[in-house]
Amino acid sequence: MSRPGASSSLAATDWNAERHPNRRLRLLSETNDSSATRGSKRRMRTLQNVWNALGYNLFWWVGVSSAARGDVWTGVVAMSVFVGVALWWAPAWERAAERRFLFLAAFVGWGLDSLMHQLGVLLYPSSRAAWTLGTSPPWIAALWIGFATMPRYSLAWLKPRPWWWSAALGATGGPLAFYAGTKLGAIAPGYDFATYAILAVEYALLTLFFVRWHARRFDATSSVN
Repeated sequence: MSRPGASSSLAATDWNAERHPNRRLRLLSETNDSSATRGSKRRMRTLQNVWNALGYNLFWWVGVSSAARGDVWTGVVAMSVFVGVALWWAPAWERAAERRFLFLAAFVGWGLDSLMHQLGVLLYPSSRAAWTLGTSPPWIAALWIGFATMPRYSLAWLKPRPWWWSAALGATGGPLAFYAGTKLGAIAPGYDFATYAILAVEYALLTLFFVRWHARRFDATSSVN
């Protein structure tokens, strides 16, 4: 005898699968997995999440420390390797959509930072000689595309949690990363405390937006609160 509500749950899952062919492939794959295979996948998933968290911070340091020396391109090359690994790990049927997500998310973040640079909120003193276009330098775009890989991996745990978890993490982590960048000499606040307050709002909104956007686009069973 089926549990009350089981049929409606299955119907909702089937509807999601019909609506998103990529999700149907994922559901079929998960149905055919043995328990041993599922255990192996869980271990691989843990490895991927750890690599994503540690790797992003490593390549962030490479990009920011290079920018502090006036090199605006080394961070782009380094982060390309990191993003390439993240895409390679994604299921084959989701890679094209994931690539679009990464570039669109990076464009949004880089575009907002460029606007704040134009308004004098963010300054890039060490990049001034090498980058004269008036936008945020390319290593900033590279940091954003690297950050956009995290909702699939190391920030995936935020997807089923209330929205304020993502917002709080972004509001805390963004200004802390900016502060670390100022200590390395790659970036500077234009308005002292006001810059940090604006960055807290920016990162709160974008972290929440990226996590929810990725959940709705790729996760058939994610519970979004």
